[in-house]
Amino acid sequence: MLLDIHALKTSILEMPTMGMENPAPPPTTFTKIVNKGIGKIEAILKMILTPHDPPEGLSENYILLIGDKNINNFQKILELKGLRRNEQQQLIEQFQQRVADDTTLSENSNILSSINISQSIAPSLPSSFPTLFTNPSPSSNANYQSSQTIGGSNSDKSAANKFESVRKIMTVSWRRNDSSNKKEDEK
Repeated sequence: MLLDIHALKTSILEMPTMGMENPAPPPTTFTKIVNKGIGKIEAILKMILTPHDPPEGLSENYILLIGDKNINNFQKILELKGLRRNEQQQLIEQFQQRVADDTTLSENSNILSSINISQSIAPSLPSSFPTLFTNPSPSSNANYQSSQTIGGSNSDKSAANKFESVRKIMTVSWRRNDSSNKKEDEK
């Protein structure tokens, strides 16, 4: 998904000059806004990809990428990772110990403030989906593939449809970019 976000960012940055014969660089304000918005998404994705074992590593990455000591924001990341409440407890305790005396961290980050995790979103992912992010060993990939059922539940299909829509958007964007590069090469 990080590669898809990078491709999307590139396409968005090219939009102001798309179709021009002599494209100029996009305005710096536009570039800053896009980079800031995409940077937030990248930070969240990197946190989701961070393994939760050892707990100290997850806390350190959170501090580096997000930069606040808000327990609710840290818990949002854990929920996005697909961790159960009983798995989250040890990680939250370790995080609280780590940030207790740190005065350099802000109280709340604007990166996660607009994200609302509801019980209807998190369970819509397949139950084996988080293992891809939390345990990057080859055996977890095999477990993920073998745990998938043909047809799946309605929530699995809903999640698959969302990911398929994103994939289609990225493919169209890539094809446009690729065809414009070919036209430039022909000239």
